[in-house]
Amino acid sequence: MEELRTDPKFDRSQICINTKIGRYEADPKFQFDFSYNKTLQSCELSLQRMKCEYIDVLQLHDPEFAPSLDLLMKETIPAMLECRKRGHCKALGMTGFPLQTQYQVICRSMELFNQQDDNDGSCIWDQSLTYGHYNLCDTSLMDQPLQQQYSSFVEFCQHHKIGISAAAPLAMGLYSSALFELPDWHPAPKELVEACKKATAVAQSHQVDITSLALVFALSNPSIPCTLLGMKNVAEVKVGVACANRFRGLEGKHQDEILKLVLTEAEQTVLAEIRDSINGPFAALWENGLYTWDGVKEARSFWKQVDGTEQVDWHMKDNENDSDSTSLPISCYIDPGHPGMFRITRSKGKALQSGGFGVAIVVITQGDSDADHDSNFAKKKGDVHNFLFLEEVLFLHEQGMLECWPKPPSVASLQDTAAPLTSPELYGLMPSCGLEMTSYLVYAHLRQQTFRVLRYTSKRLALLQECQEKSDLNQTDRRALHLRLRQDVQQAPSPNIIGASSSSSPKPSFAFCIYLPDSNFSKSNPGLPSFLVAITHFQHNNSTNSNGAGLTFSVLQELLQQAQGIPIKVATVSDSGTVVMFGISDVGVPILEGTKDTSASENV
Repeated sequence: MEELRTDPKFDRSQICINTKIGRYEADPKFQFDFSYNKTLQSCELSLQRMKCEYIDVLQLHDPEFAPSLDLLMKETIPAMLECRKRGHCKALGMTGFPLQTQYQVICRSMELFNQQDDNDGSCIWDQSLTYGHYNLCDTSLMDQPLQQQYSSFVEFCQHHKIGISAAAPLAMGLYSSALFELPDWHPAPKELVEACKKATAVAQSHQVDITSLALVFALSNPSIPCTLLGMKNVAEVKVGVACANRFRGLEGKHQDEILKLVLTEAEQTVLAEIRDSINGPFAALWENGLYTWDGVKEARSFWKQVDGTEQVDWHMKDNENDSDSTSLPISCYIDPGHPGMFRITRSKGKALQSGGFGVAIVVITQGDSDADHDSNFAKKKGDVHNFLFLEEVLFLHEQGMLECWPKPPSVASLQDTAAPLTSPELYGLMPSCGLEMTSYLVYAHLRQQTFRVLRYTSKRLALLQECQEKSDLNQTDRRALHLRLRQDVQQAPSPNIIGASSSSSPKPSFAFCIYLPDSNFSKSNPGLPSFLVAITHFQHNNSTNSNGAGLTFSVLQELLQQAQGIPIKVATVSDSGTVVMFGISDVGVPILEGTKDTSASENV
């Protein structure tokens, strides 16, 4: 750094310097130290050695090797926060292999160190680096569910605005000529090594370079913004650059489309054969779970070899059963400060997030007046908590994923407060929460089809459109816009039912915004919905019920105008509880001359 400063073209802001803490010496006895003092000393020593004023990202390295989760929370992470407070670093990151361990550490630290001055609300971490989890055989970074709350680690990080870096796209040599000269320390099981040899043979039979194919595949997923490749010589650098250059000008496309554009015909053939889930070389590994290795087991084995003792088993397991009634993944309680909403809290020591449901709300700090609520929301004064609406609570409870308590739990013991609410008790909350059974049945019907469902508000589409049109905003203005969107979700009314006497809207409106299951969704900026759902009461042909005038032509015109081109579906529920949905299109139909009875055109 000292030499670089003499260059007149040097711009420190264009250089990103990361350094790690936690793992140090080659000698196994002194290799790991997660103590408070050592963390501070290590960061300060890095500044001295590199002769720089600050480090961009200070990374907690290999947390799975920590003796206990308690040590990380009481010493390591507080020391990292102190480094950031002193200006030694600008951001905090984490590196390691087990995705479940990173998830566990992030959740627990958010619980303990949720910062009131955090720009995005709920996470002290800015970056996560994993390795070996997105390659030709192992794509668990994108498709391994986490505690039944998130579809993948990537979704979890996106939800909390944590930058993702995926390292080891070649699985530390498994997809290269070095496959036949793997070092003794390589943790891959022999079954995986043999399968990779078969994959290499498939590539060679088509005269395809397995290394280039593996690297292009790893680079092709737009949900992974940064892929790190280790290179030891100029030849490897040239291969990496050549692969990266294939992606120029391909922003905004889906992975399948990208691969068709960047792969040769021979490479596409090899990729299809290798990724064949029935006859491909990895098919058996995907079935029996041997497509990767156990990072936690490696850590425990390390400590046993060093001092002959077993490491305390504090790690969250990949196959932990969250449907067990003694360990439900989500716990919440009725929040008297937010009528009709349920605050998510901890259950039996687990850190729990909303998992794509609900809304994040800034809980105003004591002493702030109601008049200051809007300004406090924008300035992030107070703690950010996740809340659920009643329809979300009911659905998750029916899925065996949630328990709901009648009042705020004590931090010391959640189970001492009272018994959790039963299903009849939760359904009994519908009138006070303004939720009708018809609305819930439609919501549950959509959720069972894995759609993402959000309550509709009158301002929502305009805000979402603004988010899309103003993509070039600076970071401060973009955050302010996303906060307005989050606040709009918080203020969403009960789902509207057209024609119902209890409707919360003076004019016809939609009930829900719907997003496809595979959409790139985040609550702070979800994008325009895939379609909108309006709800109307089911009426028999001979019904004399005065509960609304039905779905009239004028109502449809109003809905089409509100939708602004977004597809519309209308849902209704029969007396037996069956949900029926049909689409609405704005298509002109000529009027037949001489028709006297126009009633048919007035009601749809």
